[in-house]
Amino acid sequence: MGQKLTARTKYRGLVKRRLVPVAFTGPAPAPGTPATTDDQETGDLRSCAGRLALATLQLNALEKVLDAGDTVLRPRAPAWMRGVDEGAPGHS
Repeated sequence: MGQKLTARTKYRGLVKRRLVPVAFTGPAPAPGTPATTDDQETGDLRSCAGRLALATLQLNALEKVLDAGDTVLRPRAPAWMRGVDEGAPGHS
């Protein structure tokens, strides 16, 4: 098999990002604002309401404090989502 076909078969259906509620301090960021940690983009903001927002984040960023422009984001992942292993069967 070709390398591309093999890689696509292996990673197909693997979810690396999830929509997660986040709390923020500072000004409300605009939808589409990148969320970063350690100067690396880990997701983006989708919508804000009050002091809460929804963001699409990489699973490895769920336990980190993130920046979105001048705003600090703190993911509020539900209990069932904490500790989700990217490669674990049944977590796609």
